[in-house]
Amino acid sequence: MSGFAKPSNGSTPHWLEVGVKPFARSFLLPILCFSLSACGGSQSSADQIKPVDYKANVSHLKTYDRLGSATFVTNFVWWDSAGVSRQLHDYLGSPVVVMFWRSSVPASIQELRETAELASKYRDSGIVFLGISLEEKGPRQEMFDRVSEVVRANRIDFQQVVGSSELASSFGGIDVIPTVLLVTPNDRIGATLAGPRSTKDLEYRIRALTSH
Repeated sequence: MSGFAKPSNGSTPHWLEVGVKPFARSFLLPILCFSLSACGGSQSSADQIKPVDYKANVSHLKTYDRLGSATFVTNFVWWDSAGVSRQLHDYLGSPVVVMFWRSSVPASIQELRETAELASKYRDSGIVFLGISLEEKGPRQEMFDRVSEVVRANRIDFQQVVGSSELASSFGGIDVIPTVLLVTPNDRIGATLAGPRSTKDLEYRIRALTSH
């Protein structure tokens, strides 16, 4: 008897058992297994996760208000990754965490990473996180590239603005790097945290900010 046979209770398909010699079975089985895995085992490019463009989180400072004080926060404006003009006052009504850092200060980069973890944790809580890098003066593009490299290398995924010493002065002066300003929903500076601090302490202060 040759050709196809009716299925039996055996686990091997009859079209491989009946009328096919043993050496042919050993040749065909690997081909069949390879074909099945090739059809169902690969992922389309649309299903693959796209890499995060961390550089898109870095923006140039556009302009700033000179009316800030130790009590009221300075408004400043930047362009987002889509080229849309944004400003701090867009977030009136929400608590805002503003972190000042610098690419040449390792302690501030460490706190930037820890702040990024908190930004991710509180992403859906209504708290806004912004970073302002106060770079040493230099060519505009060079400053932008330095900040972008830190952001990329440390996977910082909240908005960063390449600031200026003039902007820092408008906040009453930022004498210590890093410094974190906690801005209340009514646009007041609720607390100024100068110098490195533990993630636990920073989180405690941020949670207290939401109770204002």
